[in-house]
Amino acid sequence: MARSLLKRGHAVRAVTREPTKALTLRTLGAEVVAGDLRTGEGLADALRGADGFFLLTTPFDKGYDAPDFESEKRQGRMGLRAAKTAGTPHVILSSAAPASGDPPTPLFESKLANEKLLAELGVPATILRPATFMDNFTSSWTLESLRSGLLTFPARPETRLELVSVSDIGEAAASVFELGAGAVGATIDLTGDSHTFVEIARMLGSWIGRSVRFQEESDPQAQERFGRFPEVADPEAERREIDRQIEALERRWGLHMTRFATFLASTPVPRLASER
Repeated sequence: MARSLLKRGHAVRAVTREPTKALTLRTLGAEVVAGDLRTGEGLADALRGADGFFLLTTPFDKGYDAPDFESEKRQGRMGLRAAKTAGTPHVILSSAAPASGDPPTPLFESKLANEKLLAELGVPATILRPATFMDNFTSSWTLESLRSGLLTFPARPETRLELVSVSDIGEAAASVFELGAGAVGATIDLTGDSHTFVEIARMLGSWIGRSVRFQEESDPQAQERFGRFPEVADPEAERREIDRQIEALERRWGLHMTRFATFLASTPVPRLASER
């Protein structure tokens, strides 16, 4: 979001535990200040005088192999209470779809807890619920699997997954920020495309230039972490409905959501292990 706001000419104050490591944002023109979502230290001071606060929490503070969902809830509490104390006029909370799942998996339960706390505190806010990141499929942990020609996930091959580009989240947050009071109270599901896992595997194969097939993950821990996707009677009808939702999203909020094929076309093709 910081880059999107800076590009639009806004003054940005970036809050980080380690300001000395935020050289890129400082170079782009952001003011970088110290603040810690884990302890709350420095947050209220950093928020005073700000027109808005983009709050992003994560359970992966200690790495992707050790998710800490209680830590994410704590980050939400610290950030939202600081916004309440500072009288921040507009909080944009980055949550996740489907944060309203019943029952939510651990991956989403912590996001839902932060949404509930937001309502309890009465902080003026907009909630963004991004779908699964397109960027996950081009990241290092996915590439390890692609090198062997496999894409694995605890879901049926015909399951349709909603996707969003991380850069689109920043653009959506910046647009919502500029709308100000006109966006307060809204919950916005951010989706840019949808594909079945078989389609995703095929598209990734075209991207890296080798065959990739999808394999359903049977590990119970993976199923618990990501949850079970509901069976769909008519995947194509679901696709058409998602397409309509994307069109409505773009029309309502003035956005242009990136499609997965466009995202892959603009992402550098990695050099895989066998090519080195």
